[in-house]
Amino acid sequence: AEWDHQYQILLKEFPSLLLPSSPTPFSFTVGVVQTLLTKLIKLELKFSTLVYFSKHKDDFRGNKVIPGYQDVHVAAENDAVVVAVKMETKRVDMLVKEWIGAYVHGSGGETDGVSLQSRL
Repeated sequence: AEWDHQYQILLKEFPSLLLPSSPTPFSFTVGVVQTLLTKLIKLELKFSTLVYFSKHKDDFRGNKVIPGYQDVHVAAENDAVVVAVKMETKRVDMLVKEWIGAYVHGSGGETDGVSLQSRL
């Protein structure tokens, strides 16, 4: 049931990749998975950038409006949420590149005995 729901979302978001126009309908080839994972990295990077700039914008406005703002607020680059999002983005990027290296350019096996699905 969970996969059916996830698959329906993928079909809705990426119909050109998943509609049954290929010789093997509804199959997830390595190329399709690579394309989707590459899109995931781009989304993660965009999200990370937006989180940083949102906090940075708050810092800029706060410094202009509130005296001593910088003395009591953490700057965007040191903010716990910004740092956590940046670390998660790097983690996902590393896992995706590891998977692509193993499955597209390598042996096709798991890289360290743990599947990508269980690590994301």
